[in-house]
Amino acid sequence: MSSPYRTRLQLTPKTKVKVQNRQRLVMGGSVLAVALLFGLGVFMFGNFGASHDALAAIGANMGFENNLTEWTSSAGTWTSDNTTVRSGSKSAKLAATTTAGRIYNSSSTITIPSSGTNYITVIAWAKASNAASQVKLGIYNNSTGSESTQASYTSITAGSWTQISYTVAATNSKVYYPVVYGIESSGTGNIFIEDVMIYTGTSSTSDVTDPNAPATFTVSVSASFRDTFNGDKESESERRSEFVIDVLCVR
Repeated sequence: MSSPYRTRLQLTPKTKVKVQNRQRLVMGGSVLAVALLFGLGVFMFGNFGASHDALAAIGANMGFENNLTEWTSSAGTWTSDNTTVRSGSKSAKLAATTTAGRIYNSSSTITIPSSGTNYITVIAWAKASNAASQVKLGIYNNSTGSESTQASYTSITAGSWTQISYTVAATNSKVYYPVVYGIESSGTGNIFIEDVMIYTGTSSTSDVTDPNAPATFTVSVSASFRDTFNGDKESESERRSEFVIDVLCVR
């Protein structure tokens, strides 16, 4: 079981109200509290499955929904495609080529922490129009101008999306971005790339699976409502309201 942790949400809107509106304000605060708790629960539930400390880049068009914006092709013919997609409505397509195509996103960088032992991982999904297609990933060190690539290509099938991952030891405080390579040995098929991710973490093993939902999820909530008013002019005075929520979560 993970260690319990506590968080506090505090809402302090400033509003002018009449005495008879107090019940409405309290009721509105209660509804807002429920909404906040629901949103907080979804956030915590979705982040419980991490297997190690990791920091993911806030990627720029990593799913290719904005065509090839932010991506740069340095080899091969890359275009946006809306017929073969894994998520959203678009993917990147590499036209048939017997020499390696290369595309990279220098806008989606991640900076390695300044201390500790850290690793950098790139993950991407690929699909092909025939079985002669292969993909490999690279990690470019933008601070030094050097690149690491996978030693070999991964064969891609036409029937389903294949997840590819690549992890290397990172140099602290350096900046990295993702690179994708593709090759189609027959020269007749296309390769599709989707949902690229780059992140740094303390594990040398790629975390390529979706997090499991917790078996149990316990939330202890205490809440309080306070308002203040200015002496005997309560009915027309400026009223300051606070709705404070303490949440203790245990997985």
